[in-house]
Amino acid sequence: PDWEDEQYLFLGQTSMILRQHNSNFISDGFTPLIETLGENIWVNAWSTDEKTIYTIFNLNPEGFNAPLFKVNPKPGYHFVDLWNHDLLNPIKQGGEYWINVAAEGYSRKWKGTNNEGSVGSVAMLPDLLKVKREGTTIYFEAHAKCTIKNWTGLLAYHHEHYLSETAKGSMNYMDEFGAYEGKIVVQAFDNDELLDETVLEVGSGEPVLMSTSVKTESSKKASDGMVKIP
Repeated sequence: PDWEDEQYLFLGQTSMILRQHNSNFISDGFTPLIETLGENIWVNAWSTDEKTIYTIFNLNPEGFNAPLFKVNPKPGYHFVDLWNHDLLNPIKQGGEYWINVAAEGYSRKWKGTNNEGSVGSVAMLPDLLKVKREGTTIYFEAHAKCTIKNWTGLLAYHHEHYLSETAKGSMNYMDEFGAYEGKIVVQAFDNDELLDETVLEVGSGEPVLMSTSVKTESSKKASDGMVKIP
């Protein structure tokens, strides 16, 4: 049917999150149905000593974009929206910290069917990656033994990505991905387990250096076939 490719993409996106955080989903640090500020939205927390994953299931056709669940920020950690690949800053309300979540809506015609609802996922990850961009060059370094993957846009199994087998290095995104505007997602892995993630943004219409000039040595005399003009 026409919707088959869309379903496979959705399955791939959810499967990628499950596989990249396998240690969380098989651990006993599971807290079902944590407190939320949204009606008809369910959030589960999956914790290990290294990181916490929050899975979100939304049944509001209009979606949701507001503070949703409470967190306890820790020094040396940060929050990432794993579904949309955005960096998140907890919002302080009444002495407590809450995560603002943008949950996609869906057509009301799917109410009561298998297509009802939308999902999301948020992670609290350790600060292992240091990443900066200078022009079209991205410099990365991780404080752990790992491999690095750099992606453009939303992550999917069929998307190409840049792979570094070492935890420190650089890449020119123009060389790897061509002319690009949007998100560049940088991830650190221990085998297939995601250790940390951060996100850079290449702005729309941002000028980038396409080539570099190299100064050549001045000639002491005219080359063959050329005449010096005073």
